[in-house]
Amino acid sequence: MSSETKDIVLVEEAFEKASQNLDELAREVRSLHDDILKALGELQTGFDTPAGRKFIESSKNGLLEQLKKQETAVSNYSSKLSAARQKYATVFSDYNELNKTLSSYSTK
Repeated sequence: MSSETKDIVLVEEAFEKASQNLDELAREVRSLHDDILKALGELQTGFDTPAGRKFIESSKNGLLEQLKKQETAVSNYSSKLSAARQKYATVFSDYNELNKTLSSYSTK
């Protein structure tokens, strides 16, 4: 039976980029939420019937609630990635220092 090992590579820039991308996604979800809320407010005047009010309320409770949850989740992922990057900062710097040291030996 052969034993195969694989290295786990942590790239500091990937943590930062992913965190930034998730922050941007959270802003986009918030903007979509606000746009839909505004559109529902404009529709509400024309939908001033029992069925129209039910539609508006259903949209707010269904769609908008899910968007809020998605925004919260994405923001939490971003925060956790940012915290992980900070937590592993010494690992990244030690790894970079080790690579520099090893590179200096290979060029000699």
